[in-house]
Amino acid sequence: MKVEIESEGKQIIGVLPYKFQNLLDEQLDYASLEVERINISNFSSLTEFGVSVSADGETESEDWLVAADTATETPVGNGTYRHFLTLIEYTKFLEGFLGDSLCTTYAGGRTYTEGAPYAEPEIG
Repeated sequence: MKVEIESEGKQIIGVLPYKFQNLLDEQLDYASLEVERINISNFSSLTEFGVSVSADGETESEDWLVAADTATETPVGNGTYRHFLTLIEYTKFLEGFLGDSLCTTYAGGRTYTEGAPYAEPEIG
């Protein structure tokens, strides 16, 4: 099995296990993995990660966003870090946007079609 990881156009060395879960309900899909020997001390939230897993001639690719990053400098003073990343699907990104709310209320008891003429559809 081969795991390839890419972030911000750079190849990253991944450490197994790469764990992921594709849920079929309203929960977010998520994944976790470890990367090592990276000179970045912290990946900020919503950093994009592309992960490709190849096994038996088949490749599956997923794009993720960083939800959490726990980094440890290994070895201490070396300037390279080992990261444990929790990744989530892109849907989470939409939580950062606010839209105008729209509410249409139908007050019960009112009949708006009373006395209205019946319209025949035109055919042809």
